[in-house]
Amino acid sequence: MNGIKPGALVRAKIVAILSNGVYLNLFSYFNGTVHMFHLDKNSQEDHVGEQYTVGNKVVARVLHVDYEAKKIGLSLLPHIIKYTVVPFESLEIGDIKSAKITRIDQGLGLSLKLEDSVAGYCHISRVSDEKIAGLEKVFELDEDVQCRIVGFSYVDGCVNVSMKQSHLTEKYFKVEDLQIGRIVKGKITSVNAGGVAVSLSQTVHVFCPKSHLGDSVKDSSSFTVGGQFIGRVLSITDSKITVTHKKSLVKTELPVWKTWEEIQAGDIAMGFILTAKEWGCGVGFFGDIKGRVAREELSTSYIADPSTAFKPGQVMKCKVLSVIPEKKQLTLSFKMNAEVVDTETQRKNLRELIGKKVEVTVQKSTEAGIVVEGPEKAYVGWIPVAHLADHSSLTGAVLKHFKVGAKIEAFVLSMCMKKGLDLNLTLKPSYLSAPKKLPKTFGELAIGQEYIGAIDNYFQGGVFLTGLDTIKGLVNSKVRFHRTQSPNLTRTWQLKSLSKKLITQDKPLPIAYCS
Repeated sequence: MNGIKPGALVRAKIVAILSNGVYLNLFSYFNGTVHMFHLDKNSQEDHVGEQYTVGNKVVARVLHVDYEAKKIGLSLLPHIIKYTVVPFESLEIGDIKSAKITRIDQGLGLSLKLEDSVAGYCHISRVSDEKIAGLEKVFELDEDVQCRIVGFSYVDGCVNVSMKQSHLTEKYFKVEDLQIGRIVKGKITSVNAGGVAVSLSQTVHVFCPKSHLGDSVKDSSSFTVGGQFIGRVLSITDSKITVTHKKSLVKTELPVWKTWEEIQAGDIAMGFILTAKEWGCGVGFFGDIKGRVAREELSTSYIADPSTAFKPGQVMKCKVLSVIPEKKQLTLSFKMNAEVVDTETQRKNLRELIGKKVEVTVQKSTEAGIVVEGPEKAYVGWIPVAHLADHSSLTGAVLKHFKVGAKIEAFVLSMCMKKGLDLNLTLKPSYLSAPKKLPKTFGELAIGQEYIGAIDNYFQGGVFLTGLDTIKGLVNSKVRFHRTQSPNLTRTWQLKSLSKKLITQDKPLPIAYCS
């Protein structure tokens, strides 16, 4: 019997018809059973004896083997035999469907056929909110019923459903039924020092942390188990739904942002203080939206110490000065008369600096590079340590010479996608002393011309070079390159051809093939 393993495909003979399945003989020496759930789905709708007869030979697949009790469980379901997956793509948990009763299993449940001939099963515990003495006394074969999908059984090839009226009428049956910003009502199920747990339904539960119990509430002592709770969905993750009970957030008539893309400069919304530091305040909103309020935008009057004037959790009305959704960068003000920054014009002006020399001031120096500011703090730039010199062996010595406040001349390479930074710059002499204007777009490239570029990285097919803005060059592996040459080493390359090559998952980008 040790030779029989789960998953094995076997030929067997039917030796007996049982009330809840069939009894098979395998290899003349062993016997196994097929539960009615694993008979061919067509036979589940009829009497087993009418579909199978003693002596017939069938092909079955072993589901499980109890070697000590000498018991074997098998399946005759087509998808198990063929090792395929039952397609449930058009169905989702929470869907309400019409179904027809195809079999009544006394004391166990109801076998159903849903739309598109999908098999379903309703366990007796989910048949009704009231206790049922006998299923056959309440339901009939071919009776039409309403049910709600509560799960999927891929092995049994059916959907698990509920016919309880409380489940059919439930407003919040799954996490997807909730949206950020929605006002919800529920019953408090537990109270602890960390916050309050609330049940919105039998299947959906939310949590209100201590910091969101109210505008002025400091602990959860005023909440009791069983009490009613009204809140607003603050955030939704795979593992937890967080709500707020702050009256100023729950009852606000100002916009409630759900995505970064819907935020516009000039918008006014309610937010809550996350942190108060010397530089200003960090403010949170619904979902993953967060912003910063600079110290000069905290108030019309001077604030010596923001940490004493603002406390975490405090609700504030905020005005959007600028927003860059792709960088998740949000600049705010607590002053409603503050001037809005035109980010589109600002970014257009910054893009015009690409390929030009600019004078900047060193703001901060780190081991990774230098943070610089443009004139009148018009932008913040980043010069990585690899771009301090044409060769990596010189960058360490060059970095030591830069002090905060020093003014230096740099060359603008591209827009910077890092949060809080606007431009990528370089101090490489090969860029600063370039004899002619460098191309910023692929349309400016000319086959056969030579250009300056820095080695970006190596891979099996060759070497990537970076030019200005989004220009990328590829030197294939046939060209000899010394692996000792470090990334960001400046090289002169000659354009051979242009081609569109898929290098990202969302869209094709052009590649300059060069040598």
